[in-house]
Amino acid sequence: MTVLGPLAPIRLIAVDVDGTLIGRGRTIPTERVGRAVRAAARHGVQVALCSGRPLNSIDLIGQDLGVSGPVIGFDGALVLAADRTVLLRHGVRVAAAIALIDAARSHGVCLEIYRAEGHYVDRLHPESVKHAHLIRVAPTVTDLRRLALSSEDGDIIKAQVIGDGTAAGRARLHELESLGLGLRFGWAAAPPGHAQFDYVNVTDLGVDKGRATAALIAALGLSRDEVMGLGDGPNDAPLLGASGFAVAMGNAGDDLKRRARFVVPHVDDDGAAIAIERFILDHGTRQYADRSEWPGAEQRRDE
Repeated sequence: MTVLGPLAPIRLIAVDVDGTLIGRGRTIPTERVGRAVRAAARHGVQVALCSGRPLNSIDLIGQDLGVSGPVIGFDGALVLAADRTVLLRHGVRVAAAIALIDAARSHGVCLEIYRAEGHYVDRLHPESVKHAHLIRVAPTVTDLRRLALSSEDGDIIKAQVIGDGTAAGRARLHELESLGLGLRFGWAAAPPGHAQFDYVNVTDLGVDKGRATAALIAALGLSRDEVMGLGDGPNDAPLLGASGFAVAMGNAGDDLKRRARFVVPHVDDDGAAIAIERFILDHGTRQYADRSEWPGAEQRRDE
């Protein structure tokens, strides 16, 4: 089988973080992933980190990788240029945030509230402590309702509910989602090593990583064919859909794999680095006659 590369040279990598750049038991990318990302940047390719993490955590990942590029943050609610110019911001209305805070309290669900400067919790739930270790940023403990009441519409950029991973906990999250709060619940793949928890990004209804990626592509004056999107979770489906060259990780679910042009190895096998090495550092011109030289990868053949 001949594996064909992108239709055009890649000039932007839009890449998820947890489960894509960072694998099981890790808080930073592997050395191989870092080398590949830095090499792509030296080739003039911009690298946009796309994550639900707070900005201060995304900045740490950029420092780990040694690159400073655009950011698609808060699951698509905020897009920043490399110089931190705001290209898109789509926050949550105060009334919707208060309704979510009240509902989370009544359902006994761990809730994190995100603003540009950091994230907040009403108490240190076991789920929020585990999450803080992963992202290397501790939340501020405060009265969330009072925080929301002191905010303007849009100051709260997103929220996140974290379930304890039990059937009862997952049912509570689905109950919140069904309340008609006027918010989008974007279920994410649990980061590797965190499979016992359910992570759900909560944003305004008009937000997702695909719309954010499209806004970034337009701002940079690129075409979709010049963009490679990489992800592993259900909330990465819009990201892959907005990218001309869509790549799913080997640890992704079957639905995301079906949406991708290629499936690369598991995050723990440096699948993101392999995609960058093969399709960017080789300028998309190299062809592979034998898929066995690309361990764990799968090419989708729709024709």
